[in-house]
Amino acid sequence: MINTQGFQMVAELPEASLLTILRAAWKSGGDSSGEGVIPEYLEIPAGTSLGPYQVKDGFVQIPEDNIAAVLNPVINGLDILLGTTIHIELENPPVESATFFDIEATVRISSPFGNPEDNSNLGLLLEGLPAEAITVSITNGNPLDPVLDNAVEEFVHQLFRDNGDTFPHFIEDIPI
Repeated sequence: MINTQGFQMVAELPEASLLTILRAAWKSGGDSSGEGVIPEYLEIPAGTSLGPYQVKDGFVQIPEDNIAAVLNPVINGLDILLGTTIHIELENPPVESATFFDIEATVRISSPFGNPEDNSNLGLLLEGLPAEAITVSITNGNPLDPVLDNAVEEFVHQLFRDNGDTFPHFIEDIPI
């Protein structure tokens, strides 16, 4: 008899089958009744810090066709790839052109397979993953590039309007 090490069933699943399972979890994303779903849409709560700034409004979308699964034999697990679209509006941006950002990013989650409940069920161990198991790569370039020219112009213009030391409107006692 084959040793199944306590499992009731042993199956070999190709990446395509694992992807089908992930996409089924995505389709349950609108169901907030329990664990095991990949959300289709996440709100970014107002007040969330983004560097030195606060988010006024924002959301993250995870389109179904941007989900991928890649076997990772090094960790005896799976890399879940989630292509995301992120829209962010900043509260009190430093310049007007830096109010809205549209960012596309790929989130990679490297998770080992294991027994999540110490029984014969097998699953991805997503709880307690170390920070290096989750990476995010911006895929549509530097999010500042589209606003940089206007941002510099607005910043310099604001410095001039402030009539401060950088661009004083009047200079008294010019030594000649």
